[in-house]
Amino acid sequence: MIKLPKVINVMGIPYRVILKTEPWGGEKHFSKTGKMLVGDIGFIEKDICVCTKGPIEAHWATLFHEIIHAITSELRMKMSEDDTNRFAAILLDTIVRNKIIKEK
Repeated sequence: MIKLPKVINVMGIPYRVILKTEPWGGEKHFSKTGKMLVGDIGFIEKDICVCTKGPIEAHWATLFHEIIHAITSELRMKMSEDDTNRFAAILLDTIVRNKIIKEK
């Protein structure tokens, strides 16, 4: 797969994509189940942070997950974290299968 972009345009709004080599610390970066989170979005700053630890496919999955959060925030929609995960996975799979993002 290709590298992540430095900026992603979501509904006409540029979000800066910040790559981090390690998951960041702090209590807010752990889910309720204790799983470390590898993505985050700054709705005010318009930043999307992605941890680059692991395979490139995981980076893209995280980016799509955060893009879904950006869309639902801009549209003032509510979506559970589980639904966001499913929707992001399906969207990424569709894009890869149709060779919009090519696998190596």
